[in-house]
Amino acid sequence: MDPKSASYSSSYDSSSRDRSRFGIYDNDDGGVRKRESRTAVRLRRNKREDLQDRDPQENIETASTDAEMIMEDIAGAVMLLHNATPEIAIPSLQYLAEVTSDPNKLKVIDLFQSNLIDSISPFLSYFDFPQCQIAVLSILANISTKIFTFEASAIVFSSCGLLLPQLLQSPNLEIVEKAASVIGNVGDARDQVINYLFSLGVVDPIIAFFNNPNLTPTQRLSSLHALRCLCGGRDRPSTRTQLKRLEANESPFSDVEFREDLEKLTAEFPHIASYLWDDSPATLDIVTSCLNRLAFRNVVALSNLPNNGIDDILLQHLQNIPNNKIQTRILVLFGCFINMGLSYTQHLVNKGIVPILSQLLLSTQFPDVQTEIAWVSAGIIVGSHDLARLVLDVRIPYHFIQMKNKLSTKGKLEFSYLLVSLLKKYGQCAKDLINQGMVPCVVELLQEKNDDTIYNSLQCLYLLMNMGIQDMHEKHQSGDDDATNLVEDLIHRVDGVTAIAQFTNDRDDNIRELSQDICDLFTDDPKYRTDSN
Repeated sequence: MDPKSASYSSSYDSSSRDRSRFGIYDNDDGGVRKRESRTAVRLRRNKREDLQDRDPQENIETASTDAEMIMEDIAGAVMLLHNATPEIAIPSLQYLAEVTSDPNKLKVIDLFQSNLIDSISPFLSYFDFPQCQIAVLSILANISTKIFTFEASAIVFSSCGLLLPQLLQSPNLEIVEKAASVIGNVGDARDQVINYLFSLGVVDPIIAFFNNPNLTPTQRLSSLHALRCLCGGRDRPSTRTQLKRLEANESPFSDVEFREDLEKLTAEFPHIASYLWDDSPATLDIVTSCLNRLAFRNVVALSNLPNNGIDDILLQHLQNIPNNKIQTRILVLFGCFINMGLSYTQHLVNKGIVPILSQLLLSTQFPDVQTEIAWVSAGIIVGSHDLARLVLDVRIPYHFIQMKNKLSTKGKLEFSYLLVSLLKKYGQCAKDLINQGMVPCVVELLQEKNDDTIYNSLQCLYLLMNMGIQDMHEKHQSGDDDATNLVEDLIHRVDGVTAIAQFTNDRDDNIRELSQDICDLFTDDPKYRTDSN
């Protein structure tokens, strides 16, 4: 026996107190017997109950100590796993699964440094001992809920990666559920991790698990979480990318290494969408997120959904479920529908989406929901002159003008795009918008740090200035020689000239040129000139 093994064996034999903590006891004849003990867990639970009665400051001071004690327990359990047979390891593995189940209690870095993953991963290969596999997968699933970096997720997946396809095809659905949870709990996995999972061949068994008609609701959620992770991307699709793909009629997977796997996932669109009829917030949360991510990968996959009654149930949920995440994701899906063309837009308008958007805008306090309402409304406005008028009739633009200071940075970006779209599609509304305070609102948006928001705001002012000039010329032709450009007057009142002129030296070519064009529109009357012009 090498020195390392000898020292470890010595510490193993002399640690009967630590071993008994995890349910392993010495017999009088020197043998080892198992017992499912929860002594340590009960002690921890009792301690938490005692902490509830203490002073809050005292709780803060003892929290770190409690975590340190749990890490000591984990270290002891890890030690007991060394050279342990599956039968002996089961109690320790089950204890570790329970003690790591609180995602807020322990730090991932501490768990990694405890040699936990290396110690438990060998027990995944014992297919004759499903209890071992379930416990190990539970531990990995618990750890993966706290992972936010590529490096950490790589460590977890590398510990079980080669066995994942086999585990996902196990006849024991509990094992499959836990294996799916390891994948699903990572959540926003990076492309490197997703490509690694694709390379292992997990897509087919995950889809097969999802399509199993005998799953419990919890197992169904686990399969959806795994699908969501494999879809990758973000909940918020890139509209510009989608439109380019639609115009070019190109496959979104043409330059993707694992194209076939992604196409298999998008083929599950209708089945995933069928769970929108589930009223459970947990199910709707993950289903809408999964659909958003698939839309990000391939917006064309959405094309058949409105014909299956999906739009009706989405509108119903949008009005009846006061969950901002679900509302945000539903709005994103509607935005994707609208980006597919005028026929889809008109279809949703006929279903009554416009007044629903207006009502939701007035009732919500959530910035993400406000942002997506602006995005969807802008998409409707772009459709046609009549659709733009419909959005105006329910006063969505006016509501946004009134709440501009409550919008998030992204909300202001989408709002600025909404205003540009409205002025281009339905210029007759300019006077009403001006009367509602549009000019000072747009000048205020110039203070944002986002280049797209600034450019959109400058476009608004450029369009308004030209409309003001045209109106002034028409009044002159009708005999009103004293008529002035009202837009120009309003811009001066809010010191807008200075705000515009600052961008004439901007690093962005489009912003710089547009701001200069606006400055060139100002009258030659000395009272309207500034040094900055």
